[in-house]
Amino acid sequence: MRFCRCIRNPYYQQIIIYNLQNQQQQVPATLVKQQYSCFVINNILKMTVNQTFKSVQPYEYSESVYMFPLSEYVCLESFQANYQEKTIKGVVKSKYNAQQEYQQNKSEGNLVSYAELTTNQDQDEYLKISLGNLPPNEEVRITITYSQQLQTYLNKFYLVNIPISYVENIESELDVKFGQNLLELNIQCTGQITSIESMDKKNPIEKKIIDEFNTQFLLKAIQKQDHYHFKVIFQFEGMFEPQIIYGQSSIYEEDKVKQALIPQRESIMVSFLPDMNQKQTQELDDAVKASLKNGEDLVNEQFEDKVNEELIDHLKSSRSEYIFLLDRSGSMRGKPISKALEALQLFLQSLPPDSYFNIVSFGSSFRKLYERSQKYDSQTLKFASNKIKDYDADLNGTDILSPLNNIFLNSQKIKGYNRQIFVLTDGAVQNRQAVIRQIKKNNKRNRVHFIGFGSSADKILIQESAIAGKGIYEMVQFEQDLSSIIIKILFQTISATLDKFKLTFDQQLFESVYPNPDNIPCILKEEIFNLHFFLQPNVKINDIPEEKKVITIQYYDSSKKLEVVKQIKLQSSDSFTCNQELKESVFKLGKLQQLTYQSENNEISPQFAEQQAIDYQLITQDTALICLIQKIDDQQRAQFESLPKAYYNPNYYMQQYVLNPPFKYSSGILDSSSSHMVSSFPEKRQFESVRAKIGSNQAMIQANSIPQIQAVNRPQSSLCYMKKAPSSASQVQRRSNQSNLQAAFIQNDSNLNVSKSIQQFEESKTCSNIKKEKQSAVQNRSETCKEKVKIGDVKQEDSKYMKLEQLLSLVNSEGTLVYDEKIVKQFISSQLQAFTNLDAELKNKAVLMTILFICLLEKLYISQKQKWILISKKSVSSVKELISQEQFNNLKQNILELIQY
Repeated sequence: MRFCRCIRNPYYQQIIIYNLQNQQQQVPATLVKQQYSCFVINNILKMTVNQTFKSVQPYEYSESVYMFPLSEYVCLESFQANYQEKTIKGVVKSKYNAQQEYQQNKSEGNLVSYAELTTNQDQDEYLKISLGNLPPNEEVRITITYSQQLQTYLNKFYLVNIPISYVENIESELDVKFGQNLLELNIQCTGQITSIESMDKKNPIEKKIIDEFNTQFLLKAIQKQDHYHFKVIFQFEGMFEPQIIYGQSSIYEEDKVKQALIPQRESIMVSFLPDMNQKQTQELDDAVKASLKNGEDLVNEQFEDKVNEELIDHLKSSRSEYIFLLDRSGSMRGKPISKALEALQLFLQSLPPDSYFNIVSFGSSFRKLYERSQKYDSQTLKFASNKIKDYDADLNGTDILSPLNNIFLNSQKIKGYNRQIFVLTDGAVQNRQAVIRQIKKNNKRNRVHFIGFGSSADKILIQESAIAGKGIYEMVQFEQDLSSIIIKILFQTISATLDKFKLTFDQQLFESVYPNPDNIPCILKEEIFNLHFFLQPNVKINDIPEEKKVITIQYYDSSKKLEVVKQIKLQSSDSFTCNQELKESVFKLGKLQQLTYQSENNEISPQFAEQQAIDYQLITQDTALICLIQKIDDQQRAQFESLPKAYYNPNYYMQQYVLNPPFKYSSGILDSSSSHMVSSFPEKRQFESVRAKIGSNQAMIQANSIPQIQAVNRPQSSLCYMKKAPSSASQVQRRSNQSNLQAAFIQNDSNLNVSKSIQQFEESKTCSNIKKEKQSAVQNRSETCKEKVKIGDVKQEDSKYMKLEQLLSLVNSEGTLVYDEKIVKQFISSQLQAFTNLDAELKNKAVLMTILFICLLEKLYISQKQKWILISKKSVSSVKELISQEQFNNLKQNILELIQY
């Protein structure tokens, strides 16, 4: 389970090769060398990747197409090719014009490249790069430069996380021998670097401290492995305060004379990381130091979960609106809906005190528990808990888009509260693309998390929707503990916030600001606060009077529970004002984010968006890149016309050559014709197991069953994922064929099935006897223990303690319990007088009862800690508001000694 901001990385290289001439396993081009050059300034990463491709076709001019995975808001700054000691830079044009130029140059025999944004069947975004007319046995080096914002870790560090593809060849070995590095990373900060560590302890890495503001890492080589991540965490002085970096970019113009007359555009980026873990600084430092001392890679999910559970507590500072979307379609009947409702009850009890919540159940239609989200308190908690007991899987089909649209478009946003949406579904939808698009369009003010329930849930829908919603996803099987998983996800969404923003500045200086000052979304933990101010066309930063170089930012900090006012002087550090490449990265990254947001929300026309992208040389959905690498002469054209061509044609067989696929999916999923695709699926393994047992039925299962598995799992059509009754004659026929196959199988293997039936009968008989024995034992216990205290309608066949869920249900929204003497007697019967003495000393029965509850959880239900951890945190927090830390520790220790096993 992960935040989806960490899932997709723009560095894995997957090459997909298309061969027109024949369907042999041949590869037109292969990657023979690559190097990475990285530059970091505060939280901006500028990356240059050099890749050398070599044609392995001895007699053919080939066209190679490869995909370069991209994450959201990765800004491609430049694309250039080096061929025969000449370097040619690509140009961004309208997509239509770029496509026409590529096809024209390719038909003429020119060596040319074309790049555009695209998505694959799994909805991953890629830069699709076509390299046309690479001559036989020739090499070309492609250099891609792009920038993106870094991630944060534990709200304490900036994290550089660079996945690198392993390339094994002689040239790479020679590079190491002669001192050439696979990767160079330079980190420069506006403040003194206070901590910087590489997480790699195995590969040869050299660390150079240039000065107090600059550190360099050199990676010589990596061991052979499928997925390698080069990770560095660092801190610097002032990172929690606003930092100023200037941006600058030229307007593109084909006419060089005219371009020289167009003034450069300038911008200012204001950026900082909100310090939301200030109260736990020392504890966090100690945990990190201990982990580093032991040589551990602390950038992992396990360490992050442990820190969040044991050290971080945002319950009292969290301000969120939680909306739970529950699938009540017919396929959820029985165990699925039962487990989902049990998890939902725990979800409600674990919410932070200062919250709003609502429950929307959906099928073919949707129903809201409340028309508008309600304030979370003991009264609304009790009402919701009682109401959902009557829920059942009785809403027919699966329509997720309608309730989401109602929330996005019709539900009034609660001022000062961020919105977190949890979708739990076991099915699939026909309009998957529309769902993902709508979530992405509204992700500024709505975090959307997805939980796929059961093996038939649409994995692509679950993952891509969570990515689009900047949320978390998890795939859950019916036998797993859904309650623990939901609480784990909820835990990660609980966050302090910065909101209620107000900006004051001289508006005459700036053409626009991103995000819009009147519409700045809440800033949550591990989010970076960024503002991009774009100056008017003829305004230069250096010409602005000093008294006007001031911006005032006001916001509410829920972790400090006060209004914060920051007056910022728009003065960049001297060491960065002369760095033109850095300034261009800052400007382009901000402009791309602004254009993307404005386009998705229809704030600007498509024509204006396209022209802006061309002006600033940005690849968007409306633009593409063209790079004419070499225009051939007459002699070369004669050679070109005499040799065969291997050109891409989507109607022909597609054969992929994977250098290092993105780690989210199996590489085979793209090749629908390959038999190895199915082998990664659990269902296929089951068939192989059966096939090994029955032998003679192998051919029949191969001929009939495997295509059905492909139909269920292949992502080409959303209809493949529908679980409802067959809606067409073809579906009915397929099921009829499957029934006939099963009948034949049973007939051919009667001995096997008779044996199996006898075994099932014996197991059934044994289970029946055990059930009767349990019922008899319960009846006897009931008759002999009539004087024993009972709590509600708890039946304790398997344990002398009440079920955890029943104990947790006694807690109110603040995490406290009403004093209940029956519960006290059950757990402290022989030490009741000692507990009564504590009661007389404290003179607050509710506090004492709540501490008893905390002790019970830690002593008797420790194996189920994931379920009760949030409720326990609420209880501890509530108690500490009424008594001192010393009193709490003493009472807790005394009560732990009184509790009986």
